[in-house]
Amino acid sequence: MPTYVKSVSFYNRAALAGQFNSPSDDGVVNQTLDDLRERGGEIKAIETTSSGGFFKYVLTYVIIYEASKALD
Repeated sequence: MPTYVKSVSFYNRAALAGQFNSPSDDGVVNQTLDDLRERGGEIKAIETTSSGGFFKYVLTYVIIYEASKALD
């Protein structure tokens, strides 16, 4: 089965400090995971990354999943 990537990014107060804010982010990330699963996706991995510089941080959850087609 093909492998796809879905990303969920945040720019919030925690992002400004370069830190993930789990209490704030979890709801959105969990909803995304549930949506992918309900539509036939099988979650293979979740990775986190941050990027940016002076007061411009973006925190991203990268979700790797398998499905018969890309799930937008």
